[in-house]
Amino acid sequence: MDAKNLEGMIRKILAEMDEGGSEEQPARRLDESGLIAIRAEEAPLAEFPFDIGPARARARLARLATPEESPRLRFGLLELDATAFPWTVERDMVIYIIEGGLEINIDGRALTADAGGVFFMPAASALEISAPAFARCFYCTISSD
Repeated sequence: MDAKNLEGMIRKILAEMDEGGSEEQPARRLDESGLIAIRAEEAPLAEFPFDIGPARARARLARLATPEESPRLRFGLLELDATAFPWTVERDMVIYIIEGGLEINIDGRALTADAGGVFFMPAASALEISAPAFARCFYCTISSD
């Protein structure tokens, strides 16, 4: 068996193992080409993986693709529930607000956006991310690899 066939078989097995969704429309589908279809509303969120102090208890994250599936981009969902924390953006990042709203504070200035809004944060930005109430967002950044 060559590497391409083995990779296709592994992708098929992983796709069949994914939970959620219905038989007609699973939560996550992987095509042998590398294309991935994800029902984001069903993505399992976990504890925020970075140390942001007490805000960590009110922040959850779901990475929507593994580094092997997407070697150049990191993207997923972020949920914040009435919390704020300092953050240094290592690489350019985009946040699209699905629900609720965010406030980004940088150098004493605040920018706000509600559902449907987008933030672009350039690399090396030291800022504070604040969700006055519940917020659900999609984020995308460049891989550090």
